[in-house]
Amino acid sequence: MINDINYAVFVRCITFNHASYIEDAMNGFCMQKTNFPFVCAIFDDASTDGEIEVIRNYLHKYFDFTDNGVTRTEETDDYVLQFVRHKSNLNCYFVVVFLKYNHWRLKKNKDNYVSEWYIASKYKAECEGDDYWIDPLKLQKQVDFLDSHPDYSMCFHGASIKCESNSYSEVRMHQFDGLETREYKGEELIKKWIIPTASMVSRTNIVPPKDPRFLATDLVYRNQCTVEGRVYCFAENMSVYRLNDGGVSKNGPWNNIEKRIDHAEALMEHFPPYKAFYKDLLSKDLKRLLFSRNVFRLLSIIIKKPKLLKYLF
Repeated sequence: MINDINYAVFVRCITFNHASYIEDAMNGFCMQKTNFPFVCAIFDDASTDGEIEVIRNYLHKYFDFTDNGVTRTEETDDYVLQFVRHKSNLNCYFVVVFLKYNHWRLKKNKDNYVSEWYIASKYKAECEGDDYWIDPLKLQKQVDFLDSHPDYSMCFHGASIKCESNSYSEVRMHQFDGLETREYKGEELIKKWIIPTASMVSRTNIVPPKDPRFLATDLVYRNQCTVEGRVYCFAENMSVYRLNDGGVSKNGPWNNIEKRIDHAEALMEHFPPYKAFYKDLLSKDLKRLLFSRNVFRLLSIIIKKPKLLKYLF
């Protein structure tokens, strides 16, 4: 029975040290009212803050582990996996992967652990462990739209922003304001990040390029969707985007200018229609170093990659 289910949506949830937040995300999944089955793949990347226990307690409280339930457990050197069905929302399935060591630090792929569920799904949704959905009809609305509009590769929606500290600018706190219910062109979407990650639903046959230089896979996936089809937006807020000081976007590789340059170069190579835009971003990063009088760092970068010199002029 486990392998015979044709899921409409595969929900991918990556989480690490979100013990205070993950229950909100799981509640958002379980509240979905759909006329189709969907499966939520939750990857705990070896959390150390007690999140693993939060997830396990949640599963045993709301999911059916009885002999009559749909369950499966497996363990390897890399992970412990539990597949189970919700007690009352019979369209809701969880496959939780408790990773035994942090895969993100090793840049090790973890999606292959749940590939059988992904392959069995028509659409893909995203929601990181510190974000959450607030509309019980979110998935139904987006699946209905994509089912009736085969020329669209993805749809997204608005999101409220919840700040866990006062360390964010006004611009950051309102980055999703002003969204309209309409189609958005690729050129609009690359100029500013206006797609909340937890709002994305796309077709699983969209295969983005892989490159170790990429810093944000959701950004790359968005780009691929824009070149393979059309993208539609629902202006209504159906999720919450949480800003917290432990997030990767605040503390991750984006703060490293060499990595940002590599990222921009990779985007230029893989997405020729947007080459001029990413070339301009790369140029601005280099000029920012120049005008901040950080000439020695700029010179060290140019020495490693002389071809970057042309982007200064």
